[in-house]
Formats: sequence, structure tokens, C-alpha cells
Amino acid sequence: MLKTDPRAAESRLERSVASALWAISAACAEREAPSVHAARKHLGAVYGETRLRRRLENEARTA
Repeated sequence: MLKTDPRAAESRLERSVASALWAISAACAEREAPSVHAARKHLGAVYGETRLRRRLENEARTA
């Protein structure tokens, strides 16, 4: 079995967690950027309209 210094292992774990938290924070900040936020809202609206149109078309076919 590989023996490692517990302090070194703890330090690597802390750096790994810090790196993961930084990446999450950066992704959240990017998602909330005004241009990205507006684009996401627009795409969501288009997606919703498309789903509604398809549902209405399907209902019209079965009616």
C-alpha cells in the first residue's frame, strides 16, 4: 500500500476542493452575465413556444 503524508494528502484535498469551488463560482458568474442571461431567457422562450406549437398540432391531429 502506498503511504503518504497525511498533511500532504489534506493539502491536496483542500486545493482540489478550492479549485472545484472556483470553477463553480466562475460558471455561476458567467451564467448571470447580462448577455448570457438574456440569451438564455430568449432560448427558453423559443423552446417554450416550440413545445406549445407542437402540442397544439398534436391535439389538432387527434381531435
